Amino acid sequence: MKTLSIAEARRDFCSLASNVIDTGEAIVISRYGRPSLVLMKYAPEEVARMAKTAARPPRCEDTPLFGMWADRNDMEDPRAWIEKHREARRKRLFQ
Repeated sequence: MKTLSIAEARRDFCSLASNVIDTGEAIVISRYGRPSLVLMKYAPEEVARMAKTAARPPRCEDTPLFGMWADRNDMEDPRAWIEKHREARRKRLFQ
């Protein structure tokens, strides 16, 4: 894969895009010397695969407790603990 800086990519974007479309070879674009993005030919199956493996925010049940909450037995399931306390508040507010 070819690597270019953002300045080089900006200057020659039209020819780079044409080259990627014609050859199918991806180009890595770096910012401050670190790879930042990839210019590649559109392929629906590849986009779908990348979307499935993309980083997503952690879910509550996947995040371990830490600090002062780490050794609390009543918070083994954080989601259930939060829902229990929210339900009590909802009952108070909406009676």
